[in-house]
Amino acid sequence: MVDLSALKQRKAELESRLAHTETALKSAKRADDSRRKIIIGGAVLAAMRAGEIDGSTVRGILGRHVADRDKRLFDGSSLAIGEPGQ
Repeated sequence: MVDLSALKQRKAELESRLAHTETALKSAKRADDSRRKIIIGGAVLAAMRAGEIDGSTVRGILGRHVADRDKRLFDGSSLAIGEPGQ
């Protein structure tokens, strides 16, 4: 005879392991995405220092693609983002 309670217990254990594994995968993907962003930022800054990319180009990109709440992080730097139209 099949022990139904044992099967239910096993199912619960497997579902828990699956949930933990999915959470770990999501965390790893977020970490990889953050690392990619940091690497891209570093490469862009290095290209600016080398004169391969103009600062105004980067400021324009930041002005269009950075959330307003994050733009203040650039205040006081060479990449300070002015108000639209500036």
